[in-house]
Amino acid sequence: MQGFKLSTETKIGLLLFYTSTLTIPFTGTHEILSLLLVLLLLSSINKVKTGVKIIFAFFSLTGIYYLTSKTIGVAQVFHTWALIMRRLLIPFTIGGYFIFSTNVSSLMASMEKLKIPKVIIIPLIVMFRYFPELKNEYSHIKSAMKIRGIEHGLKAFMTPSLTLEHLLVPLLFSTSNIGEELSQAAFSKGISIEGKKNRYFETHLTKFDVLIAIYLIIFVYLLIRR
Repeated sequence: MQGFKLSTETKIGLLLFYTSTLTIPFTGTHEILSLLLVLLLLSSINKVKTGVKIIFAFFSLTGIYYLTSKTIGVAQVFHTWALIMRRLLIPFTIGGYFIFSTNVSSLMASMEKLKIPKVIIIPLIVMFRYFPELKNEYSHIKSAMKIRGIEHGLKAFMTPSLTLEHLLVPLLFSTSNIGEELSQAAFSKGISIEGKKNRYFETHLTKFDVLIAIYLIIFVYLLIRR
């Protein structure tokens, strides 16, 4: 769904809401509303197929949960597992949407607007950029291993010494360097300096943020009213 964009503050609010309600049991209405929201969010970043897979996974876990509800023994483990995974699926999906749809600059501007302390902003910004950089580095190392004819993936277990030497050791060095470089980059942008700053990316509330706020109000009302 093109044009549907939320401010970073709204995304943070959605993520906090669904993580804070993990221990509250949802009814079928709440679950359907949550699935529709997930499908809408993923559609807005051109990940409709992922949204369909999430919905399919949710109903599959629901089926496992109810089929094993009256069982005993080992089957009860699957009942508990399905319950936990089913509750974690929505918050994790919204977390994935947050990561894929938010750039570092808008995240920084939003956190400064929310008056979040610098001791929290700096580690979060570094971490937010760390994992994509680590993924790229891992891809480069795998390509180098492939050129040298060294197996990777599951076949790497057949040659553990080569895997340790050509994959894990370079990756460990890379993680250290990436962390240091990102920390220096964050400080060079003046994140730690106090005072008002002008950001290239400014976040503003839109009509879609208002719609999400109305959605959350209705959601909470249904939780209280049940």
